[in-house]
Amino acid sequence: MGTYTSIKFTAPITKEAEEVISIVSTDYRGWGAALRQVRLPLEWLMDKRAGFIPRGGLCYAPEGWEYRNEVVNGVWSCCCGLKNYTGTIELFLAKVLPLLLRYACKVEVFCEEDEAPRVELIHPAKPKQD
Repeated sequence: MGTYTSIKFTAPITKEAEEVISIVSTDYRGWGAALRQVRLPLEWLMDKRAGFIPRGGLCYAPEGWEYRNEVVNGVWSCCCGLKNYTGTIELFLAKVLPLLLRYACKVEVFCEEDEAPRVELIHPAKPKQD
């Protein structure tokens, strides 16, 4: 059935990722519009709820969490949420955010039934060897 889940992080991102965030934030096609900048997993592109990151509202988020989606000096600050029916947030954290990072970052994840956010450490993806 899905639970309302919110994420909050401040992450150092690559130059390509800055373009991706700009596109995803303004283009109605969402993540699919950013394929020239970064190779995104097909399962992410097919996820019907992927567009809620970074645009989703904050239902049941902890007090003090406010919507945010901005890139300043190569650092992406994001706080958003969605009804997490199919593991969209887990997929983003495991397979998409690592593609955008310059360095590891901490992500706070809060599900509506949780008493406090949990913290996950996300590392940048390792470059593929050809």
